[in-house]
Formats: sequence, C-alpha cells, structure tokens
Amino acid sequence: IVDHATTDPATLALYAELQEKHGARIVRVHGRFNFSRMVNMGVAASTADVVVLLNNDVEITDPRQLELMVAHAMRPEVGVVGARLLYPDGSVQHAGIVLQPGSHSEHPVLAQHVLRGAPGNADGYLHAMRTVRNYQAVTGAIIASRRTVFHEIGGFDEVCLPVEYNDVDYCLRARLM
Repeated sequence: IVDHATTDPATLALYAELQEKHGARIVRVHGRFNFSRMVNMGVAASTADVVVLLNNDVEITDPRQLELMVAHAMRPEVGVVGARLLYPDGSVQHAGIVLQPGSHSEHPVLAQHVLRGAPGNADGYLHAMRTVRNYQAVTGAIIASRRTVFHEIGGFDEVCLPVEYNDVDYCLRARLM
C-alpha cells in the first residue's frame, strides 16, 4: 500500500491491522503529490511478477476480475491490462482510452475514455464492453502489468507527468516494446 500523508486515525488503524494480520507493507510518501513517484515506489517495494495498480476508490465487485487481469498480463504479447470501471450510478466511467486529434495547438492530442457515460449493462459498439479488446491505453486507476514490462520501459514518468496522463504515457511506451 502506498500512502500519501494520511492522518485519518481509522485509515492508520486499518494499516496497522493489515500489517499485523497479513504482513502488508505500507510505503509512506510525504510532500507534493506525485502519482508517478508513488507508483514507482510501490512497485520497488513489491516482489510479485505481476504488479497491480489499484486506486483506493476502486471497488472490485467480481472476485475473478483481478485473476483475469493477471492472467492476461502474463501473456507475453500483452503489456498492460485494464478493466471496465463503473460510476456509483452504474454508468461507464472507463472502458479503454483512445487518442484522437485535439481541437487546437495547445492540445494537439486528446485521450478519450471509450463509452464514458454509457449504461453499465450496455454491450457497446461491436460488443466492446463485453469482450477483451486492445486499446491504446487504459486508466491508471486499475492496471496489471508484468514487472519485466514495468522495468523495461522505466516505470511511470515522475518528472514530466507527475499527476496526469502518466497512465496513457506508460501504456503507449509499453506498446512500443
């Protein structure tokens, strides 16, 4: 668990319980928020062959979801695996990312979430929300990737992309491997 300056007593008590009962490692990060740095520190503190990034606001509703993600991440032709995420109202938050031309020179490229806002029970175009598919990128809220891929591409970019688009950058660099 990578923690950014939590002071909430309930969260700290949960961390202590997880450490005691399950041997969880808590990596504490202070200072300016840098998601990429936190990811890199968390991966460095872990030992698994597949690393799973999971934001603290993501709720796993199907216990097989992580197993399936790890199974796909283990395939040698796969660099990064994501998942369909739903908002609390059941609509789609994330089902993959595609890059599209931007509207002006300040933003020449836009990273667009596929089918954002669609009903969660929809099939999507060509069953896009019901099948395993390739996308240019996936959201960093939930990612599975082999440790070898992570190290080969140098992890997340802490300098140029500390907060936003680091997930898109990571996925694009993994595609170039």
